[in-house]
Amino acid sequence: MAQVSKQQEFQMIIEGLVSDGISYIDVITEYMETNELEPKQIKKLISPTLQEKITREAIKFRLIEEEELGSTLPL
Repeated sequence: MAQVSKQQEFQMIIEGLVSDGISYIDVITEYMETNELEPKQIKKLISPTLQEKITREAIKFRLIEEEELGSTLPL
């Protein structure tokens, strides 16, 4: 059986909680509040794939501009 990294495990948890109408950003925020975690603790758990999904969502919701793709999300 393949070993699952902490990033993969976290992504599977978040993906399982995301549904229509609930964004990645909202799910991660709720996860942080429920588990009493700080952004710098979550930062280590966000895989490049999950970060890309969050970035696309932030663009969709106009939280960042598309030109800011090289920008760092405030995580």
